[in-house]
Amino acid sequence: MMIKAIILDDEQHCVDSLFLDLERYCPEVHIVHALTSSKDCLTAIRKESPDLLFLDIEMPWMNGFELLDFLHPIDFEVIFVTAYDSYAVQAFRASAADYLMKPIDRSDLIDAVKKVKSRIEQGNSSTQIDMKTMLDNYFMGQKVQKIMLPDKDGQKFVELDSIMYVEAMSNYAKLHLINGDSILVTLTLKNIEQRLEGARFIRVHHSFIINMDHVSQYVRTDGGYLVMANQAKIPISRSRRSDIKEIIKAEFK
Repeated sequence: MMIKAIILDDEQHCVDSLFLDLERYCPEVHIVHALTSSKDCLTAIRKESPDLLFLDIEMPWMNGFELLDFLHPIDFEVIFVTAYDSYAVQAFRASAADYLMKPIDRSDLIDAVKKVKSRIEQGNSSTQIDMKTMLDNYFMGQKVQKIMLPDKDGQKFVELDSIMYVEAMSNYAKLHLINGDSILVTLTLKNIEQRLEGARFIRVHHSFIINMDHVSQYVRTDGGYLVMANQAKIPISRSRRSDIKEIIKAEFK
C-alpha cells in the first residue's frame, strides 16, 4: 500500500533531508507536499486528506501542537520530528505513531513508517482519541492565550482575553473585542464553542457565547441577562438560566 504523506518543518534543509531519506528508504511513502509554512500545511491537509503527517514541533506562527489542535479531530497519523528532547517523548509516543529526533536515524525512520503502515492496515481507530488526549495533556496547566480563526482573508490569531463575547450571524460569528473592534469569522457559533472549550467562555444563549472575565453584572429581571464590560446586554436562554445562575453565584460569591 502507498501512504500519502505531508512533511512540515520550518527549516528547508530538514524538509529536504527527510524527503530524500523517505525516497531512499521508505518507497511506500508518497510525499504530496513538503512544506515550511504552517499556513500552507493547513491548506494542503484539507485539500489532500493525507494518511500521514511528518510534523516539526517548534515553529514560528503556529507550533505543531497548535496546528493539530486547530485541525481536531485528527483523521491521519502523525510522526513528530524535532531537535528537542524536552517534550515528554514517551507520553507523545502513546498518542502519535512515533517521535523522531533530529538528526533522524535511518532505522528509526523505517520503523516509524512500518508502525504507521500497520496502524492504517489494522484500521486503528484510537488515533483521534489518543491525539485528543495528547493535546489535552499538552495544554493542561498552561493558559492558552490565543485562538486561530478563519476569516475572509485567511486565518487570524485572536487573543482570548481580548474577546468579550461572540455573537451568531447566520453561518458566521462576530467576535466583539474589549477595544470596541469586532471580527467576523467564517465559523458557526457551535464551531467557535468547540474551539473555546475549556477556556473561560460560556454559551448562554443560542446566539451568544460570553467571556466570564468581562461580565460586570447579572440581572434577574426581564428573563435574566448579563451586562458586559461595554454595557452590552446579553440575554440568557430559558434552558440555560438555572446553570448560569449557579455559575454566577460561584463566580461572584
